Amino acid sequence: MDIKKIKLLAILSNVLIVLGLISLFFIHTIVAIIFFLLSLGLSLVVFNMMFNGKKWIRIIVNASYAIVLIIVIAVLLAMT
Repeated sequence: MDIKKIKLLAILSNVLIVLGLISLFFIHTIVAIIFFLLSLGLSLVVFNMMFNGKKWIRIIVNASYAIVLIIVIAVLLAMT
């Protein structure tokens, strides 16, 4: 586990959340959702790096990510 990579990805994920909030209010909703999905994906990578030896935690995190991704895609399709 490389701590520097985890910190860098966590900072980048937080920057994407802030950009998502800014774009939610000032740009467009779809752009904000894209930023939030990128941040969620980076968070998934960070959790998988942190819990490398604990397979059951990784399964739970990956399953919850898949559920959230399916819901977001369904909402995006409903919006268009």
